[in-house]
Order: sequence, then C-alpha cells, then structure tokens
Amino acid sequence: MMMKRLSTLLTALALTPSALLVACGDSGGEEGGGDEIGATESESESSTGDAGTDTETGSEDATTTETDSSTDADTETSTDTETETDTETSMDTETSTDTGTDTTEESTDTTEGETETTDEGMMESSEDEMPCVELSATLEPVPPNVMMVLDKSGSMFTNTWDHDNNGGTPQITRWNSLYDVVDNITTTFDDSINFGANLFPSTLAQNIYGPQACTTSNFPEVTVGENNSAQILATIPGPGVTASYGGTPATLGVTTAYNHLTSLDPELPRAMILVTDGAANCDQNAANNFQLFDVYDDGLPVIVGTAAANGVPTYVVGIDIINQTINDGIGGDPNGINPTVVLNEVAAAGGTGSFFNTEDQAELEAALTDVVASVQTCTIPLSEEPFFPEFTEVIVGGQSWDMINDCGDGDGWFYSDPYTTIELCGAACDALKQAGEADIDYYCNPG
Repeated sequence: MMMKRLSTLLTALALTPSALLVACGDSGGEEGGGDEIGATESESESSTGDAGTDTETGSEDATTTETDSSTDADTETSTDTETETDTETSMDTETSTDTGTDTTEESTDTTEGETETTDEGMMESSEDEMPCVELSATLEPVPPNVMMVLDKSGSMFTNTWDHDNNGGTPQITRWNSLYDVVDNITTTFDDSINFGANLFPSTLAQNIYGPQACTTSNFPEVTVGENNSAQILATIPGPGVTASYGGTPATLGVTTAYNHLTSLDPELPRAMILVTDGAANCDQNAANNFQLFDVYDDGLPVIVGTAAANGVPTYVVGIDIINQTINDGIGGDPNGINPTVVLNEVAAAGGTGSFFNTEDQAELEAALTDVVASVQTCTIPLSEEPFFPEFTEVIVGGQSWDMINDCGDGDGWFYSDPYTTIELCGAACDALKQAGEADIDYYCNPG
C-alpha cells in the first residue's frame, strides 16, 4: 500500500506545472481544504472551456490539506493538494493528453483509524499492534564470587608427599602441588568464576612457638574479581618455596574471606573453598602457647556455620589427612582429635556434606574441579525480555532443551525471574557447565 502511494506521489512530482489542473476556489469549490490526501478525483474538461466537471471523493478521516487557488472566471477541473507548501497556478493550465482527460489512481488511506484498506480490500493491523522482533543471543551464566582459603602453614612447605603416586619419582611439597592445582583451576575457570584468595597464616607469620606464628591478615591477599588467575598466582608463594612458616589459623582465614564476600553484591552466588593439611589451631582465646598450638580451635565450624546460614557455603578439601586421633603432646598438632572427623564436621556445618580427602596431586585437582563445578551457576540473565515468553528456545551444546516448571521436573529450563532470568536444570545445567554458554532464540507467535 505504501509503495503504491509513493509511486503515485513521485509520478505527480514529475509532472511539469503546465500539466497540472488547479481547482478554482472562486468557481463554487469549497474553501479551506476540500481536497484530502488519498482522495479519488476524476477530471474531465471540454475543449471549449465553457463547462467542466469536478468530481471529488475522500475519506472523512483523511489528513486535511490546504488549497490555494487563483482563477479568472471560466470553469475548469483541477486539483491543488499541498502538504507543507502551497501551489498556485493559473486557470490557463490544461492537460497535455490528446483527449483532454486526466486519469488518476485510486487509493484510500486512514491516519487516525485502527486499520488500513489495501487495493485488494484486505484489512491490515496498524500502529496499535506492536511488531514482534525475532532475536538470537549467545549468553553466559552468572559468575559466582569464590574465595579460595589456602593453608600456608609450615607443614605445607616442609612435608612432602607422593604427588604422582609413583614411588620411583621424587616427592614434592604439598604446597608445590597445591600451587600447580590452583594454577590449573583458576586458569581453566577464569572466565566463569570470580576468584579471590586468602592465606592462613599470612606471609608475615614467623617460625616461632608463639602468637607471631598465627598472624593472619584481616583483608584478603587477593580480593574477588574477574579474570583473577594471574593476580592470584603472582601473590601467593611460588611452587618452589620451602622457607615459609606458621600454624594453622583456619578460623582467622575463613573469617577474613567471609567478611570480604559479604561486602560484595548479594545478588551474586558466593562460596568459600577451604584447602588444608590438618586440623585448625591458633585459637585467639588461648591462655598460653600450648593451648594456641596443641588444642583444636573449635571456632572454625562456628564461623563456617554462620556463613552457610547467610548463603555462603564452605567446601573443604584435605591434603593427605590422617584418619586417627592425635596425641603427640607438644608438637603443633591439636591433641585429642581425629583430623578426618573434625574436617567432616566443618564441611557439614558449611552446608556441603563431607570433606574431600586427597592423597596425591591428581586427586587434589579432581576434588577442586568438582568443587568449582558445584559452585558454577546455571542462572542466565536474558539480554532481551521475550515478546512471547512461551516461544523462547534454549540451546546448549547443540541440543534444544524443553521449558519446564522448575528443577523438580528434571532436565530443562524455566523462568526463575520472569521474564529476565532463566535457570537450567539437570542435564541441561550439566551441559551448560561444560559449554560455558547457551544460545537463546526469541521467536514470535507463528499464529
């Protein structure tokens, strides 16, 4: 319809002024805009110029235009339509056709109405019906904020282990293995997890039997941030370091990490990963050095439980943890407790079940990989709110997943915050963690 009106307008503009017929307002025509855009006009003029017939038809709702005419006296048929500027010609203007007949095309247009009539008589929707735009987007899940709380006690640097489960190769320190695993994990998941790191004790801890061995910063060594792998690896001790000292002030380390996480956006998922090679000591309420190092700090499950109650779970990963009660007197290890038992208690208080015990580097990496996969989210903020929510398609790993009511229905996805966020469940969530992204297609109602 629009193309036909445009063609007619261009044809009219191409005519020279001498080929136009102008309506004579002084010859009985209506003054003040009788002509209307889109009106049908039939013009006929006799060769004598004594008589003429002017026939006009138009829609009552058509856009009003103005006519400015000047004539001498005789009757002739013409049309002067203006939209923004007036057109004025004399009455001597005549058609250039041999027959003296000017044939015009018919079109009907409405500007204030709800519908438009086409040449075929069909009714089409107008401005009241919003257009539906079909879109496609590749989106990533929300990255969680994760603090790695790493044991930097003296035993991590002085004790070696069979890291590759091969008696024929030299052993390396536990810290050497932990550094390598942290390198692999943070590099692999750098795009999908906002990592931070905190050491317990700090690098300022001293090799003495006293409070200075428990020194821990009240601010993280590396605050949570995007693409933080390089910063973490540059800040923590390198893999070859052996001269590092201190007790196991895990409670202080977790407290610092938890306080930092609570200062961040509460809308983002948060978690802590505690990695240690023994039970916690360095209780800040200790009355003497023996209580400081050789008595278990039972404040650790308390702070971990507080964090879990506030939406911050704690995952516990052990390095070569023994499963027996320790009674070695003065030696720096808490007496009267089984490290395996107390670490399971910490994991339970943290809302994550039981702790992971690892006996070589491959197991350590597997455990941390499982933990990191657990903290990854399957929540995706939508870039556009769908015009027809029921016609949204979610594709992960080349497979289209069904829309479900909630994760209780199994594999698929649903609007967790209609209609700005979706949540993937079951196998769809697993596929998202592998792929790292999802293709979202927004379709219109095919009806």
